[in-house]
Amino acid sequence: MKALILAAGFGTRLLPHTSIKPKPLFTLNGIPTLQICIEKLIKSGCTDIIINTHHLHHQIEQFIAQYIADNQLKLSNNSYDTDNNYAPNNRHNRLINIKTIYEPEILDTGGAIRNVRDFMGNEPFIVINSDIVSNIDLKKVWNFHISGDWCATLVLHDCPIYNKVSVNDESFIKSFGANKDFSCNIPNSCDQLFAFTGIQVLSPQIFDYIYRGDTKKAAPFRKADFSKKSFNVSKNPSNFSTEPFSSIDLYSYLAEQGNLVKAFICKDIFWQDIGTPESYRDIAIKFTACSSFGLEPLQNMKNIVIDKLKGDGSDRGWFRCKMADSEDISLIIADHGICHHNDKTEEIDSFINIGNHLFAQGLPVPKIKGYDRFAGLVVLEDLGDVHLADIINKFSTNPNYNNPNIKNNKDNRDYTEGKADIKQDVILNYYRAICSLLIDFSIKGIEGFKDEWTFQTPSYSKDMILEKECRYFVEAFLQGYLKLNVQFDDFIDAFEFIADNALDGAFYGLMHRDMQSRNIMVKDGKYFFIDFQSARRGPLQYDLASLLIDPYVNLEEDIRENILYECLKEIKQKVQKLNGKAQLLIEEESTEKFIKSYRYCALTRNMQMLGAFSNLSMNKGKTYFEQYIPVAIANLKKNINFVDRDKISSLYHYILDI
Repeated sequence: MKALILAAGFGTRLLPHTSIKPKPLFTLNGIPTLQICIEKLIKSGCTDIIINTHHLHHQIEQFIAQYIADNQLKLSNNSYDTDNNYAPNNRHNRLINIKTIYEPEILDTGGAIRNVRDFMGNEPFIVINSDIVSNIDLKKVWNFHISGDWCATLVLHDCPIYNKVSVNDESFIKSFGANKDFSCNIPNSCDQLFAFTGIQVLSPQIFDYIYRGDTKKAAPFRKADFSKKSFNVSKNPSNFSTEPFSSIDLYSYLAEQGNLVKAFICKDIFWQDIGTPESYRDIAIKFTACSSFGLEPLQNMKNIVIDKLKGDGSDRGWFRCKMADSEDISLIIADHGICHHNDKTEEIDSFINIGNHLFAQGLPVPKIKGYDRFAGLVVLEDLGDVHLADIINKFSTNPNYNNPNIKNNKDNRDYTEGKADIKQDVILNYYRAICSLLIDFSIKGIEGFKDEWTFQTPSYSKDMILEKECRYFVEAFLQGYLKLNVQFDDFIDAFEFIADNALDGAFYGLMHRDMQSRNIMVKDGKYFFIDFQSARRGPLQYDLASLLIDPYVNLEEDIRENILYECLKEIKQKVQKLNGKAQLLIEEESTEKFIKSYRYCALTRNMQMLGAFSNLSMNKGKTYFEQYIPVAIANLKKNINFVDRDKISSLYHYILDI
């Protein structure tokens, strides 16, 4: 069995991504679609495969060479007109021959078929697009074709948005509704239309309709002129045109001549192309989910149910994936978008590397079950839908709230109105548990952590504070949201003073960077940290401030202060238990210096939040975040009263006047 894989196209609907990587090398669960196509053909019994190339052809040729080397095959040449060189393939235990043929000028689908005449010889062959993924049984299609005496078999299926191919009662194709060059005048005897899957099996007689004459060097006919009888023979065959033409033009012509193009109609199949960003994302999610479930993707993708989840403040998409027949088992997929991975670490790289590191350290993060770096997908265990913010807010408004996700806490008592001390004690219990894990995150997380995993900066530095927090506050919040006529340099001295004091006395470990209640999941009585991809070396005080001044729950001031001092006490206890190596990495600081660093970290975090809420609500269309701006402003006015106001006098009075 021989096959032609069409892989020369430009992939214009997937621009700008296809300007960097050709569409056949787009991956599904890390596997290029071209490889999936090759292995599907080999599994069906194919031994000779030729792949046409044009756009970014060097990448495809390099991939094929590497694939052949990895599978102990031998690439004979980039052109088909050389002696065949076969070698045993241990994976398939057969002789496999894979070659590429470069088209200096793209020939379209019909021209590509014309171009491989010598490779196919006098045998039937399969033609398949490299950008389609399906569970269609190619062996059945092959056997169906060779059992008849027609020129071509086209695989069709029912797909309403693409149904344009009409078929008669004997399953012969009569017309192609999308074709403009040919109009079939034969009345249809079958009302139902079908869609072409891009899979076809052709007999060698097909070349009789493409080439003139019977000589070895027969000249090709012009585009859309496939009748030998109507063609005016030239004395000079070199004058004949080799311009591109569509295979649909050819099949339309053959359909007009009679029963020459047979339909193989598939039912209850999975079929999808990756021609658009939307279709690629959909199939990449299904394919990756199947693989993470431990299932064979091509046979199970049609049973994957995808639910889009509410997004967060990032540009990522979130999805919950389940099997239609087993909805109790689910996975979460984070979609970062297509990533090209040039010479820099991207967000998805940090997500994967840091997530795997934290999990290996025994820290409470979701397990990463799979990923596709190019597609931008990361598969995580499903931690449910309950955030710490949900629990605290429900309990704050209803003290009798019995939370099923928290075990062995004191929240099952009967609270009556007026017992504020009991309510406060329960909230403190939640935060004591979280702070203990936060300290572990800082101390254990820094052990073995590699700076190259970070995609922004390796540490929380003065430059980062000034640019990503203070400047962000001025430009996104003061200028963008409040429309105030103010410049970053107006407060540069105050910002530098704040940055210096935030870092002075810092308890250095691994900093999460966004440790707030919506990034803490609660499941089966346990807490889990999510959204950890921005972690880096930095002060624990910053994460503690993120947790305590979090506007999503807006803790009371006395609760914040109690948690702050209890956290400091537990840090001292845990540091005393560290071995000598860890003590070299993390030094115990005095209470006064720790608290001072915390106060200034609370300011930098507060400014970052206001910048983020303003940017998200005004520029990202996420107006949901605007409701938290008043709380964040109130917190900023409170927090700035804890620092040396004389050193930041101009900024202090400006903030109080907001």
